[in-house]
Amino acid sequence: MSKSPASEFLAQSAVPVYSYKIAQVYPHDRTSYTQGMVVENGSVYEGTGLYGRSKLRHWELRSGRILNEIDLEPHYFGEGITVLDGTIYQLTYLANTAFTYDQGTLQRKDRFHYITQGWGLTNDGEQLLMSNGSSAIVVVHPNRSKSLAGFLCQITSDRLAFSTSYNTPTTSCMRMSERQTSLPSLLRRPGRSADGLI
Repeated sequence: MSKSPASEFLAQSAVPVYSYKIAQVYPHDRTSYTQGMVVENGSVYEGTGLYGRSKLRHWELRSGRILNEIDLEPHYFGEGITVLDGTIYQLTYLANTAFTYDQGTLQRKDRFHYITQGWGLTNDGEQLLMSNGSSAIVVVHPNRSKSLAGFLCQITSDRLAFSTSYNTPTTSCMRMSERQTSLPSLLRRPGRSADGLI
């Protein structure tokens, strides 16, 4: 049986060091307080932050020309974004609110709420993977985003534990729901303790 890329990565005895070279330089608005960015088919979708200046922007990669943009309300600090199945998802920092937009028009479609701070956002082609900058990953199912069912995963002993099926959590992953009334000590905001997760 062949090893998975994840198990090979976790079996490493030393952290590899990589170099890089600049392959191409593209224009970018230096006033943008970039929090999330997706490059797709020569276009860039960018979510920016700062109160009163947060926006969602669609621009052309090669020219930097802005194709479309919308402003968030002044009391929202925009955070990470991702694009999945024609929908753009955008987190906010402290408002516990995410917005969804039509990818083609940037027309806002809906919003949903979560119990954590909003930081980074990506997807695995099926679900949203959300973080708050700590060792926690919350897996959000887009079709159930209003109730935010997912898993909270923790890096312990230099190993990342996670559930590949999203159905049976491992000992370091916990199924969670926004409807829980009593959160375990694991659910702490960053800065509260060394093991603070969300």
